[in-house]
Amino acid sequence: MIKKSVTRIVDRLMKTTFKSDGYLNLTVVEKNTNTLKMLPISVSIYALTEYLSRIKAEQSKTILEIESAVTVPPADLKKIVGALKTDYKISAVKTTLNPILLGGLKIKIGDNVFDDSVGRKILQLGEEISQNG
Repeated sequence: MIKKSVTRIVDRLMKTTFKSDGYLNLTVVEKNTNTLKMLPISVSIYALTEYLSRIKAEQSKTILEIESAVTVPPADLKKIVGALKTDYKISAVKTTLNPILLGGLKIKIGDNVFDDSVGRKILQLGEEISQNG
């Protein structure tokens, strides 16, 4: 029963936690955190843990992660972000170097992964050869 009540409270608080552009509203987070701290201690700990978990999950939906074998030039990063902003809210961009990709890019935003790396293409080719050969 307590979990359902806390879930409903956190659901309500989450509606105001993020701005329309996908960015975290820190003033609201502070207010919501203080509200949750006023609950009985055991309920408060559960509620704060749930709230933090939900914030992290929601934030991950708007973080664009770009993985490449070499450094992506700023102009290319700008083009990628511009192209993706039409379909996704992007609050931050994280780039990572991964030489295992061999070339190309691996892009992740939320649960969506776009793998256009040379390494992935080699794997796909190997799978196709083993199925047909």
